[in-house]
Amino acid sequence: MFTGGKDSPAVLLFVLNHIRKYNKKNRIRILFFDIKWEHEYTYQYLTYIEKKSGLKIERIETEGMKNLCVRKKMIPRGLVSRFCTKELKIIPFKKWLFKNYIQKKGKKEC
Repeated sequence: MFTGGKDSPAVLLFVLNHIRKYNKKNRIRILFFDIKWEHEYTYQYLTYIEKKSGLKIERIETEGMKNLCVRKKMIPRGLVSRFCTKELKIIPFKKWLFKNYIQKKGKKEC
């Protein structure tokens, strides 16, 4: 997962160097889960990274932070009501994983 934060490019560079060093096939997928709450510069940075690296960052749509807060009738608050990561990253990732790997694998075996 690529968040657009300071650690994401460092991890991406580490992975790319590992692939080159050990002659692995370049079969990585870079995912960005869009919570629709990011600064405009984050979206510009994603495009910049794609251009510089030649890799595609898959932008996965989520319901967004605003809609999540309306649905839950609250905003996330530290350790008390910490639901945004689960709802906007973990659950969408599980759905993406099922759709792109688990479901497709099952179809190939049929």
